Amino acid sequence: MIAGGYSARAVLALFFLLACQNQHPIMHTLFLTPHAACRVVGDETVVPRIMKPSAEDGWTVVVAISRNGTDPTQHASDIDVNVYDRSGVALAAVEKPQGALVEMGGSLGTTGNARYRLDATDTLPAVHVVTYRGEALRFDLHESKSSEPQDRHAP
Repeated sequence: MIAGGYSARAVLALFFLLACQNQHPIMHTLFLTPHAACRVVGDETVVPRIMKPSAEDGWTVVVAISRNGTDPTQHASDIDVNVYDRSGVALAAVEKPQGALVEMGGSLGTTGNARYRLDATDTLPAVHVVTYRGEALRFDLHESKSSEPQDRHAP
């Protein structure tokens, strides 16, 4: 455990997500409620992130899963993502990962990343449900107060 009670794997997963987000200089980002930024399933840590690069693009969901470096490679079939608006309507997924997840790390720990694209809509997502290895993890979302670049890195 390190500062704030987070495991080293959770911090690695969050770092990976922030690095992925840096490819877009300014974007609309929704943040997870602070007390639920990551969840632990077994000995793995699940950290989701949802963002919208521009008004024309759909929402992008990236879920990072950190695990022991000696565990088998993660597959897209291990994870599913559903995002709902405030009225409970699901946002349609237009792209889902397939096959083995893209991973980074080494023998001390590995983070796999599953990237989803959702249909473009003006509706703001309110609830994000990640199902990982049969366990449903619910994350409530709230909107960023500013589009300033420094604000988009807040956990």
